[in-house]
Amino acid sequence: MDKTTIGLIWFPSARATAYLNILRNMKLAVNVIVIMENPKGIVEGLVEEAQLNDYANLYFDPGYELAQYVKEFNVQTISTDASNINDKSLSEVIFKHPCQDWIFTGGGILKPKLFEHNNRYIHVHPGKLPEYRGSTCFYYSLLDNMSLASTAFFMSSRLDDGIDLHCTKFSVNLQITENMPLFFDYILDPWIRAVTLRKVLGDYLRGQCKPMDKKPTLSNRTYYVIHPILRNLTIKKINALFDPNAKRGIIECV
Repeated sequence: MDKTTIGLIWFPSARATAYLNILRNMKLAVNVIVIMENPKGIVEGLVEEAQLNDYANLYFDPGYELAQYVKEFNVQTISTDASNINDKSLSEVIFKHPCQDWIFTGGGILKPKLFEHNNRYIHVHPGKLPEYRGSTCFYYSLLDNMSLASTAFFMSSRLDDGIDLHCTKFSVNLQITENMPLFFDYILDPWIRAVTLRKVLGDYLRGQCKPMDKKPTLSNRTYYVIHPILRNLTIKKINALFDPNAKRGIIECV
């Protein structure tokens, strides 16, 4: 088992669970887990949908619990009452802890105060930066040109900006059925982020976590909301391009 100096800020969500799956698969113990609160962290029906569609074997297990990981890897946890990444109860813990680097799993947009103590926060964005910014950008990239990517970076106080560490590109060959209503937001999105996090953590362990080439100027296109019509158009496009004779799934491009 590897032990890292990175801490994990746990904001209960499908994304955080996908990251936990990656840590388990890598047999990697983070230094500490600081636990936040998220009343909407449990997505009703996701575990059942995962069992029906074999998501655990194809992508990640959304039923894997934090308590299982903590017990298996003997990781220290610190609970807070924070429900927002900028809450004082969270920043007090982070600033006092010797960890400098933290894996961010959600909970809001970081304000400048969180950067006052030279902490670094690893975030994985579900799009290729700087072309696609915002929380729902993967829908728009798929609609635009069937592209799919995730970008890891050390965050700054600007939205979707910072020091880029890795970008992973994917191809998609799927048939989206009525039995997969939660797939895009709670499996595809977390999974492409988790794949890139795995690469970054591997580099981190080898002492090779270095910035990518200088990033170009930020794009003005930022995508926050996906209209149901555009979402349905995305599904129709993916289904229309599905090739039953080719490898199926979300396929990492080499």
